Amino acid sequence: MNFFTTETIDDITILILTVDRLDAENAEKFKKSAQPVILQAKKVMIDFSNLAFIDSAGCGAMISCLKQMNTIGGELKFFGVREPVATVFKLARINRIIDILDTREQAIRSFY
Repeated sequence: MNFFTTETIDDITILILTVDRLDAENAEKFKKSAQPVILQAKKVMIDFSNLAFIDSAGCGAMISCLKQMNTIGGELKFFGVREPVATVFKLARINRIIDILDTREQAIRSFY
């Protein structure tokens, strides 16, 4: 299962989520498929515009991505987060540890 496609703009890697759910059923598989991509990049943005649902396991996978970025001195940003997912991020306080921007353009600009 492909969880995302990737795109590169300058030195920024963009993971465009292609699934509409990130939950206990698939979060571990997402984490394993994202790890090699994340470890090769210093600047990563994740596009959440296709994601309609996330649970605590999905949040855990995102925190794992953040920890991987921190170990290599990289930066992780989210954008395109829809309201149901944004609510979960606020409840889990992920919005306090990861920059969440509205648009792709804002996320790109935030790296510079």
